[in-house]
Amino acid sequence: DVIHNYIPKKYIPISLVASYSGLRRSNLCGWNKKKLNPNALRKKDVNFKEGITVIAGRRKKRAVFVPMNDKLKAAFDLVPTPLRPDDLWFPNIEASAWTIGVRRGFHDKGIDFGSPHHFRHAYACWLLNNGVHLKTVSNLLGHAQLSTTEIYARLENKTLMKDVCRVFSTNLTQTG
Repeated sequence: DVIHNYIPKKYIPISLVASYSGLRRSNLCGWNKKKLNPNALRKKDVNFKEGITVIAGRRKKRAVFVPMNDKLKAAFDLVPTPLRPDDLWFPNIEASAWTIGVRRGFHDKGIDFGSPHHFRHAYACWLLNNGVHLKTVSNLLGHAQLSTTEIYARLENKTLMKDVCRVFSTNLTQTG
């Protein structure tokens, strides 16, 4: 709702790609502090049949692969396609301007906090709440340490209860 109704139209495609890929702002924006971002997503990084491969992480040493899914593909369909392999997907998006647009969008919706990084949190939490293993989510996010991914593990009570009941039921049945 925030993306489609409160964030400026210019930032909708990049926000959707962030939401459905979990990529960092540094992997999406073409510019940061008026300098060309060398780690920004380029046409050659995206394979619509397989997924996205980028160098990610704060130290830029880890290759990250994000599998393509229907929602992610639909988000890319909103972007005019770059023609050459080295063209940026979001060449006119400056990191701080996108952040301001997203923050204002969340604020206008009545949410006092919000930034492009919250799309990454939402992606990780959604995967974890739907049964994706923590180690898999860690790999998708490009974290070097599993403990970093645990920060994102805000599971819903419903999910926690279901998992606890399943484990106890299975174990008690097997031992009983």
